[in-house]
Amino acid sequence: MVLKKLGDFFRSVACLVVDQLPLFLMLVVFMTVPSFFSGLPYFKAFGLNVIPQAILPALILCWLASLHRCVWWLIFTIANFAFMIELGCLFCQQWRFNSTFASLILQTDTGETLEFIQMYYIPIIEAVLSSIVIGLLVGIGNFYWQRKSASLFVIRRFRELPMTSGLIGIIIVASVVYSPMQMMDAIKKHEARWTRVGNIMFVASTPVAYYYAFMDIFNNSDMRDFEQLAKVSESLTVDTLGVKNSLNVVYVVGESFPRSKSSLFGYYKETNPNMANELADSLLILFDNVISHANHTFEVYPTMLSTNEIYAPIPYVNYPLLPTIFKKSGFTVGYYDNQSLLKESTKFDYSCTYFFSNRAICKCSIDLLNDRRYKLDGELVEENPPLTDFARSLTIYHLMGQHSPASQRYPSSFSGYTDTDYDGIGYKDFQTQIVAEYDNATLYNDFVLKQIIDPLRDKVAIMVYSPDHGEEIYDSRDHFGRDVAVTIETARVFCEVPVWIWVSDKFKELYPEQVDALRRNVHKALYNGDLPHTIIDIAGIKTDAFRPELSLLNDSPGRTDRVIEGNLEYDANRDKINSYKMRYEK
Repeated sequence: MVLKKLGDFFRSVACLVVDQLPLFLMLVVFMTVPSFFSGLPYFKAFGLNVIPQAILPALILCWLASLHRCVWWLIFTIANFAFMIELGCLFCQQWRFNSTFASLILQTDTGETLEFIQMYYIPIIEAVLSSIVIGLLVGIGNFYWQRKSASLFVIRRFRELPMTSGLIGIIIVASVVYSPMQMMDAIKKHEARWTRVGNIMFVASTPVAYYYAFMDIFNNSDMRDFEQLAKVSESLTVDTLGVKNSLNVVYVVGESFPRSKSSLFGYYKETNPNMANELADSLLILFDNVISHANHTFEVYPTMLSTNEIYAPIPYVNYPLLPTIFKKSGFTVGYYDNQSLLKESTKFDYSCTYFFSNRAICKCSIDLLNDRRYKLDGELVEENPPLTDFARSLTIYHLMGQHSPASQRYPSSFSGYTDTDYDGIGYKDFQTQIVAEYDNATLYNDFVLKQIIDPLRDKVAIMVYSPDHGEEIYDSRDHFGRDVAVTIETARVFCEVPVWIWVSDKFKELYPEQVDALRRNVHKALYNGDLPHTIIDIAGIKTDAFRPELSLLNDSPGRTDRVIEGNLEYDANRDKINSYKMRYEK
């Protein structure tokens, strides 16, 4: 009796698949193809890990679809829409939907969405059209499968073969049991968050990937534990005995600027003329061995404002923020952000300044801030100049920099380069205009930095500058923008960033030993997320969160085993990374 019921169950499962075969195949394909094209290393893993995971949700959806025709169309529509999103991710960024994309979507406003569409309208159109074509083919296939006598004959004959249908049913049910075991094995092998999430993306079907993507977002301890960070901020103690009596510090975080596109570091076009003048006057110090640990703002920017260890197992919220340390040390702190405004909400703020959305944290960290965003960075600086009216001040700027589309980042008066200036480099015709726009945005960014420096010239002041990450502008291949994953081939443009420190004449006169120390360490290996330690050191602040070995005033070698995105060993692969030259370097 039990065996008969089991047999009936297995046959009913198989018959359900045959009855809904076009929809079932479409669902399985939609749930597995993104993983395959994301770079799954071998077919065996695809067959043993990914495909079995798709069976259970496909079966459930097919059973629901069999209940009513409207349900069938609803499932069909939602599945095609989800696949269109997957195709959009693959076509635009060569990577599947994951928690990184989810964060980007959640922190993107209407203006940024329109800019993204403007940048990637061709792959977006391709994704939409591909989804429509596939949907039409499946819809037509299902119509013929359900209505034509030939397919109905196949379905009837299949129902009359109990051994065959039962065996197929057993295989299907076994795969449903097998796939969760494989996923658990994949998760247990990687305890570190970055490697775990990355591995899941490789071996997960779409439903599993979506589940872990949103679980990773909504359970991110960095975003949840505001109360812990607030306690750290409120209980922070600092030793101000050695703090300089008069000092104006400016910390500028730029956007989307690789070191290879700065003329200060060898780029063949003059993109930093104002900073070159500061360098000629011995006021600017360049650092050529600083990298970003990732290539997205919301991953990098919080580390650039914190004293946290980037890959430490201790949660990020247990480290005090840079502005908190300075405010507790008697500095007036101004925070001016042209990318995201601080919100009063304490939950689900996915901007890159989410940690300031907690009122207690903000109160402990910031005295002055902007209440609106500006079309151009120069307008932000003009209305919110460095805080020079205070004996001790820290002014933080978060600029739009060269964020794509670069054509929106500078006024027409800075259109110094045109598409005709890039002949003979190997660019395609349509690429030269985009390259020219990017270089013009860099020229304007250079002007904005001069705009920041000018009020500081007669003060005891320093300015520390670093972008959050790089950007690819057809540098070594026909690709524009940023990939989600950083590889050996793309590490230079995505993660090697230009860093410099400007010092005023008065600062040089009063603290020549610090200037000499900075000049000795221009080749020191660091992350740009380590720069807060240098700023703390320059100010003379003593706190337990300070790590002297990560300061550019300290003669230690710095970091010799840097890792990008938790898996790409940068220093170990330095020769390979440097072997990938840009078009303009050949």
